[in-house]
Amino acid sequence: MMKTQAKQTAAVLFATVVLATMLPGVNLQTQCRSIVQNKTQAGWRVYSPPDKSFTVELPGEPHPTDDYDFMEGGGAAFFKCTKSADSYQLDLQPESVINSFSIGVFDVSTCKRRPETFNEEIEAIIPIIGGDDKLILRDSKLRVDGLPAREFIYKKGIVYGRVLIVNAGKRIFLLIYASDIPEATSSPEAARMFKTFHPAKR
Repeated sequence: MMKTQAKQTAAVLFATVVLATMLPGVNLQTQCRSIVQNKTQAGWRVYSPPDKSFTVELPGEPHPTDDYDFMEGGGAAFFKCTKSADSYQLDLQPESVINSFSIGVFDVSTCKRRPETFNEEIEAIIPIIGGDDKLILRDSKLRVDGLPAREFIYKKGIVYGRVLIVNAGKRIFLLIYASDIPEATSSPEAARMFKTFHPAKR
């Protein structure tokens, strides 16, 4: 299922770029930047999902998605002991599938996990997110509210992605910001979304 979605997304991205270059006077990158900036300069609020598993400042209301459906396509193999998974997505440019911020919440409470399990999972999942032929621009280990985490930024074709994975014990959080604007992954709005993300204290 996930491979199929990735192929469909790639096809849409390609078609979008081709169409934009064919239309006179249209600059796709300029359009996206303008829309992203207008979207993120006002209307910021603290968002928390129904289960109150995290809080984050966002420039809009995200919607639940099934992008991290752990029942199909082997999604449960992302993280050992996955009981359930929820995901939320905020489209920063509604007309495009490549300017969005999403958060996946994996409940991994069905068994006792070894301390080294998270690191092993990260090494396995990095090639999956964005595809194994992407270029890693930055990769670093860090801590979020004292919790172990891994963050990396990548480029694949016209897509730039910023990914943060946080190990909160019985939950693992996966944050992905994708855009076709090179500087978007390090923009003030992206930094704010990632910096204000806080897992609920248990």
